[in-house]
Formats: sequence, C-alpha cells, structure tokens
Amino acid sequence: MPTSYTFDPTGQSINNRVNGEIQTITPTTNVYHVLVPNAAPFYGASLQILYTNLSGVIRTLTEGTDYYLGHMFAGASRATGRPVYGSIVLLNNSLSGTGSLSYQTLGGQWVVDTPTITKVLSDLLRNPRTTTWEVVSDLPTVFPPSPHPWDLVDMVGQTELVQALSGVSTAIASRAAQAPVINLPAQSLTKRTIGLGNVDNFKTASDNEATGTSNSRFMTPRSTQLAISAALSTYEQSIEGKYISTSMPTTGIYSASDYVENTNRVILTWHSVPTTAMEGVKYIVRGWLRMTDGPNHAANVDWVEDRVIIG
Repeated sequence: MPTSYTFDPTGQSINNRVNGEIQTITPTTNVYHVLVPNAAPFYGASLQILYTNLSGVIRTLTEGTDYYLGHMFAGASRATGRPVYGSIVLLNNSLSGTGSLSYQTLGGQWVVDTPTITKVLSDLLRNPRTTTWEVVSDLPTVFPPSPHPWDLVDMVGQTELVQALSGVSTAIASRAAQAPVINLPAQSLTKRTIGLGNVDNFKTASDNEATGTSNSRFMTPRSTQLAISAALSTYEQSIEGKYISTSMPTTGIYSASDYVENTNRVILTWHSVPTTAMEGVKYIVRGWLRMTDGPNHAANVDWVEDRVIIG
C-alpha cells in the first residue's frame, strides 16, 4: 500500500484505493466509538469494513446498522459532488477484534497525519454527526472547486438555445413597433396607465422583516439570504433535538437503526426477571436504538436500551 496519494477529486483513481487496512477494535465506555482511517478523509460510498471478532468469525459491517460515517468534510463534499468523511463511528461499543478497511482516499495535502488522528480520537465530546472535518483538522487551505472543462470555441452555448432567444428578441421588437403611441399628460402617468397595474406597491423588506411573516414586502438578495439562514438554523436545531433526549422517545416518526443519545445518564442497578443472572449489576443507559420504522414507541419492540455495564 503506498504511503502517499495524489489528490483525486473524482473518487475513482485506482492509485488512491486503500485495501485491507487493519484497525484494532477494542471495547470502550466513551460516548462515541470512533475509528479514523490512516489515509482519511475518504469517499463515503467507497467504504467496506470486514470485522473479525476474537473467535475468528468474520462478517461485513453494514452502514446504518453497525456504524455511521462521521466528521463530514463539507468543503470537499460540495466541490466534488460526492460525500467525503473523516471517521467511522461504531454503534456497538462492546465490539472487540479487528476491522479490515477498504476505501477510496481523497489524497493530496488533505491526508491526515498521526497528530490529527490522535486529536480526533481524543475529542470525545463532539458529536461526529454534526462536527465537520474542517473543525477537527488543521486544513492547509480552503478546499478548491473542481475544474469544469469548457470548450472556448462554443462559449455562447447550444445552438438551439441561441436561436430560441433570438426569436424571443425579434418578437418583442416586432410587438413594440406595432404598439400604438399613447400621449398622456404627466399627471396621468400611473403604474396602471403604463401597463404595471398588477404590480404591488410594496417596500423592500428590512433585515428583521426578512425572517418574519409579512406578505407585503419585496426581498433583496441580502434579505433572501437572511431568511434562508434562519430557516436552516431552525431545521438543524430540530434535527439535532430529535436524536438527543433525556428519556426514550414517545413521539415522532423514526426509521430502523436510528439512534437517540441519552443526555441524562445515571447509574442504575440491573433487576432481572425472572432470572437473577444479572441481578445487582451496575449499568448506565447510553441511549436507545430504533428497531422498527414508523410512529410507534413501545419499549423492547420499537426501541431497545443501549446499556453499558460499569460494575
């Protein structure tokens, strides 16, 4: 396996394929069980993980069931048009064995070094779902846009489009030439007399009005940007709140393999019924794993507790 990789914005270069990278997987009591590939960041769609437990049993881990991808590299994902990530988050903190990782690395100056990997693995408080790769890694520069080849001989565009626009221009000029000339006194010039009777007399929205509910203001590029930013912020807060709770969810629609993190962790004592095999064992509820699709919320049917034994 090469020790360095050239920058590959396509996600297809055979020289950037990493096959059979071995990662040791040990149980943890941390909130997040994170693996960082040695050549991260990587293209998410290319990842394959073969897990071997301590008994030698090998199985392929499934995204959404066994793990999810974390620390999205937002700049690279936008520029390449392909999701790029920096880490793998295992959903089962008790896994013990090895993982054989195969993936397509982004390459170039973006490949992390050992200190960066150590920083990501030691930062246990950040949620990998919502924390971007830009936040945890010291990037050398802003990710560049991907080149878009353009034929300089055909800068105008498609011939059919040019012909259609020329037709529209000719029709407008012909209609204007045929329109009768109307001489009106200055005091009679109103928006209706000049053909703008259906245009509302609205003012331009202020910054505060841009994020309000008024239907009597016109939007500028700035006010439109403010409205979009406010809507995105509200949406992100609602999504974040959906996957963090102090108790098992009882409302909302979820999909199988969704995970809700418990933010009210206390030490509990296991009471086994009818057997007493686990009687008295201390544990915490790390969160709840969704087992079914839909709006139902029955314990041990739609949701199961993710328990971590501590003593």
